Amino acid sequence: MTSFNLINARCIHNEVNVFKGIFKNLYFPVLWVIMIITHVVVVEVGGMAFSTTPLTLERWAVTFFFGVGSLLWYQLIRLIPNKRRKDRSLSILARFEPLDD
Repeated sequence: MTSFNLINARCIHNEVNVFKGIFKNLYFPVLWVIMIITHVVVVEVGGMAFSTTPLTLERWAVTFFFGVGSLLWYQLIRLIPNKRRKDRSLSILARFEPLDD
């Protein structure tokens, strides 16, 4: 879920499309894939070093669907009107200068 939440975390200006501009910064997709591979290696081969046991294909599927579910959950949360959330996020963002594109 952390890997998928990283995609959601890219949206800070009330954007709806979490994939918009995902390849604009080449580091993001490369590091995202490296992070996924690292998760798989730690779980499958980590053994005693990380106190893990390998997952079955069914359990990997469950974790994948939970991750995709976090993308869907973000979209549902965005549909809920919340003036307080909007004001708070804007006040936090006002502290930062926009990046030049």
